[in-house]
Amino acid sequence: VVVRKTRDPASDIQPAISPDGKLLAFASNRNGNWDIWVTEVNRHVNPRQITLDGRNSIQPSWSRDGKKIVYVAFNPVAKQWEIWTKSLETEEVTNLGPGQFPKFSRPQGDFLVFQKHRNRDVPWFSIWTMNTKGDQLTEIIQNSKWAAITPDWSPDGKKIVFASIHKSLVADQENRMY
Repeated sequence: VVVRKTRDPASDIQPAISPDGKLLAFASNRNGNWDIWVTEVNRHVNPRQITLDGRNSIQPSWSRDGKKIVYVAFNPVAKQWEIWTKSLETEEVTNLGPGQFPKFSRPQGDFLVFQKHRNRDVPWFSIWTMNTKGDQLTEIIQNSKWAAITPDWSPDGKKIVFASIHKSLVADQENRMY
């Protein structure tokens, strides 16, 4: 059964259901730029906007305890996406540095996995981990011939899955555009 959970003419993307199944986080451009919103799964209530700083914010994901959301926000000065967490209890926000597609570790939730531009080979990505304080940053997967993207943890938190894009495929596609 498919059930529509949002009712706005704007674009609502990247849904993420909380670990207890009660809340839905998503990105929406209903206020003119992309923000993170939260609504209830089993009731039709107005969603609550949780990012309010005017920057484009997308890619929400829940902590294991459902008390925090991790997302990315675009920094127009640095011209890069940065990883942020927001506590739904205290409203505290924390900038953890550059990266995209962050996911909290399972089952502990004390680490994040994400993709980040390689300094030596922009715009290709590698896979990184860091603790939720934004330190203990470790590049765990990289390759000079392909980009590693959209990582996530296995349910037991012992493995990481990701997609890859081979450079020759991108070059072939670019050459076909002429």
